[in-house]
Amino acid sequence: MRKAICFGLFLGSVGVGTMAGMAPAVAHEVGAIAPGGEISRPSTLCGPALMRGDGSYENGYAWSHGGVVEPNYGAFAERFAGRKRLCGLVVALTNLGTYNGQTADLYLWSDAGGMPGNVLYLESGVSLGEIAHYPGISENAVEFSEVQFTDGVWWAGIWGDWPGEQYGWFLMADENGEAVGTPMTNRPPNDIGPTGWVPCSDYFPEVHALGIGVLGVPLTPADAPEHAPIVLSSFGQVKALYR
Repeated sequence: MRKAICFGLFLGSVGVGTMAGMAPAVAHEVGAIAPGGEISRPSTLCGPALMRGDGSYENGYAWSHGGVVEPNYGAFAERFAGRKRLCGLVVALTNLGTYNGQTADLYLWSDAGGMPGNVLYLESGVSLGEIAHYPGISENAVEFSEVQFTDGVWWAGIWGDWPGEQYGWFLMADENGEAVGTPMTNRPPNDIGPTGWVPCSDYFPEVHALGIGVLGVPLTPADAPEHAPIVLSSFGQVKALYR
């Protein structure tokens, strides 16, 4: 059974569960974004942005306390496909005054039967810089340490580094329009139900797409690394051994 709690005027919580010795896992949503909330977009990007949403956001999501467990329980992910040369990620965020520099881990995963699989690239401890205060929204871009090459189906996502603590920021979501994404979240071990990747709609029924995008361009033969298949770089594969 899920428990809905109202915090203040616009913050709600869903999906509360516990295990012995562990804090409750709480999935939060901002609620309807107030009219007039401006979106701050990066002035420069390392490549064109590809996002699943329609460019507007109607809500924001975050896990807190027992919902954020290392290495990446409480993460969010979106599905992408195709041969790409990627230079970074962009994430749409807002904060309610609890952001004090909490870092993020940024991921690329392979596909495993319609959900994120092996970790293929990881940027850990990433500083996201300034994040807009609600109802403002900021799209924060982060360049990869190494250019990445993709093929087939793959996933991109983010994990907020505040295990066992209050949320630092909210990941924005598109809840209307014609946006079509595959939003997923990594259910923590101390929530009700099986651990692992599940649709975000299990917690946030109105979600269409998450504010997660990639920066890059379609891959051409000239872009491909020599003597290597068109897959995510070996740097990411080495990192995968540790996450």
